[in-house]
Amino acid sequence: MIRLFYATLEVHAKNEKLMWMTGAHRFEATFKDLVIAVGLDYHKMKKGKLVASLPMLLAGEMLELHY
Repeated sequence: MIRLFYATLEVHAKNEKLMWMTGAHRFEATFKDLVIAVGLDYHKMKKGKLVASLPMLLAGEMLELHY
């Protein structure tokens, strides 16, 4: 099930939406819905950096991430 989820996940950063398919069913959620579902603080998450703005890593490098 997890492999299927990642294989069909669409992320729309501008309107903060996630869309995915599981079997023949299509689902949609907002970033806020996801953050609440996993027990994080949406407003703190919005203050952080986008993953796309972080520097690319070379093979074997490790980046320290802080929440």
